[in-house]
Amino acid sequence: MTPLEIAVLLLDLLALSLFLQQKGQPRLGGKILALGIPLLGIFLLIQETYRWQIYPAVLVAFVLPILAFRGKPLPRAGKLLVASGYFLLVGSLAACWLMPVFSLPTPSGPYAIGTDTRVWTRQEMPGIPASENQARKIVVQFWYPAAQGAIGSAAPYRDADAGTLLTKYLRLVKTHAKVGAQVDGSQRKFPVLLFSPLWNSGRSPYAVFYEMLASHGFIVAAVEHVLDFPRDADELESPEQMYKLDARATRRALDLQFVLDKITDLNSSDNKNLFTDRIDLARVGAIGHSFGGAASVEACYLDKRFKSAVNLDGGVYGTVGDAGTPQPVFYFLSDGLRDVAPLLNSKDKDVHDNGLMEKLDRDRKTKWLHEYGGYYLRIPDSVHLDFTDRPLYSRIRRLTKTSGLEPKFEEEVYNNYILAFFEKTLNGKDEPLLNKMPSPYPSVLFFAYPSSSAPYDPYSVSK
Repeated sequence: MTPLEIAVLLLDLLALSLFLQQKGQPRLGGKILALGIPLLGIFLLIQETYRWQIYPAVLVAFVLPILAFRGKPLPRAGKLLVASGYFLLVGSLAACWLMPVFSLPTPSGPYAIGTDTRVWTRQEMPGIPASENQARKIVVQFWYPAAQGAIGSAAPYRDADAGTLLTKYLRLVKTHAKVGAQVDGSQRKFPVLLFSPLWNSGRSPYAVFYEMLASHGFIVAAVEHVLDFPRDADELESPEQMYKLDARATRRALDLQFVLDKITDLNSSDNKNLFTDRIDLARVGAIGHSFGGAASVEACYLDKRFKSAVNLDGGVYGTVGDAGTPQPVFYFLSDGLRDVAPLLNSKDKDVHDNGLMEKLDRDRKTKWLHEYGGYYLRIPDSVHLDFTDRPLYSRIRRLTKTSGLEPKFEEEVYNNYILAFFEKTLNGKDEPLLNKMPSPYPSVLFFAYPSSSAPYDPYSVSK
């Protein structure tokens, strides 16, 4: 909680207590207090418009002057009103604690971080007049290494128009990135990573990854695609609908290819004078979560400028599913069923289809690992949304739909392995972490392929 929020809560509590102690007829000091707190409440609303968790405390602040200037002894109904005020304060405190304006973990790398956002439009069918063509608005937020002590305002966690009424308060979260800060000048060029989010998602819920990678010398281009309809990818999870998933994965991969073309142009000439001749186009990687992971692997197939990819709990869709591609790929998986036979044997078509799609994806990845090599990592008991910042959103895991695992542990594992992978595949560094089987993290299942120590079917292994 901010100092201003704490002040409003404590002063509300003090004023209610004085009102109760003085039996509804507060003295001059109590009346001055009752008049002053609403002013703080108004200032708080101006500063934190979307912070709905503090609204009950502000409501109490606005009611206090009415109570203080009634000039009558406190009746029984008045005592109930004061009790309601206490209840609202407790509710506000609980809401602030359960759904905080959280702090992002401090990035571990030596660089400060800058950020800058660009908006581009991609015509889906080149050569066709724009009037007859479907345009895709693509927002790209760059997170990049900046010099220590870089000047600039702290970037908000998300845009003001992002999210629902209940989640808009997340824009009050501050990142470690400075808006428009100059790129660090200690080396001439930096490798670049293109990040694609999960189905129908904005770019914001991966700031932990963006900041970690930027602090270690990578320029990260966080891509926000046109929404992938229907609302849920599960609506297309059937053999009959799979061609639609393939087409959507390819469309996203083409977005990434388009963004890389734009980045190439920025490297030649950036009108903001940030990225001109600062990007190493020989060291380009892709990373994505869920459907974004599928798009990242598909991008490697479509464009060999992408030298490696990280797929965070995404399927393998698009042309690459059958064709494959030789660039190194690291598959991160959430935990799940080890045996899909019960799904395949189900008479319920939806359940059976889920089993077919799961088996197809597992078979593709297993074949991939043995044919092309790569890496596989799974943390037991992890779930799909653990690969986002959502574990930080609330202390109630049901609200965030994340696992009960310690967020700091998962953050450390994922960050260290992702960083090691890109340091090896893009920067040519020897990374001992990628050579250790079993993993130095006792509960983590990690396998490198090809290797005689790795199981043929990594999905069958459990701890």
